[in-house]
Amino acid sequence: MQFLALSFIPIQAMALTADEVLIKIGSFGRYQFRLLIFANVLGFFWLAWPMLINTFITAEPGWRCVANSTECQMDGIVYTEDDNYNLRCNMSRTAWEFVGEYTSVVTQFDLVCDKAIYGTVSSSLLFLGSLTGAATVSTLSDKFGRRIITFTTGFLISLFSLLSAFSNSYWLFTLFRFIIGFNLGGIVAIYILISEFVGVRHRAMMGTSLWYSWTISLMSLAGIAYLIPDWRSLCIVTGAPAIPLALGFLITPESLRWLIVKGKTKEATNLCSRIARVNGKNISMEEIKLEEIREERMGDIRDLFVSRKMAIKTVITWYCWFANAMVYYVSQSFQQLRQAFGFTTGFFVGKIIMSLVWAKFWIMISFDGLYVYTTELFPTAIRNIALGTSEAAAGIGSFSSSYVIYTQRIHPIFPYGIMGLNALVAALLSMYLDETRYKPTLETVERSEKNSEKDVDPSQAATSLPHNPDV
Repeated sequence: MQFLALSFIPIQAMALTADEVLIKIGSFGRYQFRLLIFANVLGFFWLAWPMLINTFITAEPGWRCVANSTECQMDGIVYTEDDNYNLRCNMSRTAWEFVGEYTSVVTQFDLVCDKAIYGTVSSSLLFLGSLTGAATVSTLSDKFGRRIITFTTGFLISLFSLLSAFSNSYWLFTLFRFIIGFNLGGIVAIYILISEFVGVRHRAMMGTSLWYSWTISLMSLAGIAYLIPDWRSLCIVTGAPAIPLALGFLITPESLRWLIVKGKTKEATNLCSRIARVNGKNISMEEIKLEEIREERMGDIRDLFVSRKMAIKTVITWYCWFANAMVYYVSQSFQQLRQAFGFTTGFFVGKIIMSLVWAKFWIMISFDGLYVYTTELFPTAIRNIALGTSEAAAGIGSFSSSYVIYTQRIHPIFPYGIMGLNALVAALLSMYLDETRYKPTLETVERSEKNSEKDVDPSQAATSLPHNPDV
């Protein structure tokens, strides 16, 4: 495979790396800022809502006895954590009813008693689809481009989110959720797309800024779900507006680095000129030259285990992704904190709620950091496959979260213990991994192996790239 490097020619030809080229045309300017804003809009509708909506459309409301029933004579509302939760399993269906106007797939298809486990299946299949898609669809972006994969998977996510509202059976609903999850596994291409438009100095900022949309959508979805208690209407409201965003394919550029790698010389040159113009850099077309150079092949999954150290690095990274995803999605689903620990006073309820808020705060920071850290930890030759398989590991963690939540029916403390233990083990194992701060971006597996145990002095690292105070 041949790689192309952009070169600027002031007096004599001088080959520059992609990072050096981005410094010349603007490592992070108006062009990248606009791209980041649009990527956040896509992430808002295509990534966050389809994933987080499961919390609301699969929730189970309380139940109570039907008025004047001779078979069911209990007073009050019964919730999942109550001792009398399973008493209705020995009654006829007409003896009890769900409480309130709130509907979900649980109320729609009566997923209670011997069918209660089905309530977790749709969530599990969503995450299973994400796992499968991350390991397969995400790698296609290397062959066909970041842009086509991003918008194809995004369109399918919004389409099947809308179709979920019209499911006439539970298993059709779960099939749609699996398809959504499968395409969610490929939407990671949007992260790669925007991160390949900035230089080293702004890569971490660009990567973490994409997830602003996740936080905003999380807050907005809670309000929307409160105002729309019907699960079918909620699927329509969150799915339909996202479909027109597929037209963004017409105005979104392909990744600059991907164009260089694929030998699309004219397109890459024109894109560089456009970026420089929008960023206010006075660089003429004559100053931009594409020079072909030989480079090693892109790696595959076998290169993640090319040596003992690389294998350990890979496995630890996968486990960190697994633990982060499992803890994050389990913490999203707790609704009965007071009952879980038996606290009856507002003081203790407030303390445990604040503890969970802080837990979500730190796990979100950890999740954001994992995306940036994984792309820096692995060399370019295997970076995409490393990120894709790490997403798959997160899919396993997400898949397991439904069953971790289910263990609260055995004992309320179980989900907390499972979360805490996995988070602690992941934190301890991550101390074995290399520090990537001040270290230059490595391109090949061989060079990564040679540099894995070297410490880089900050004063030297600061000069590893040309400094331009204007970017």
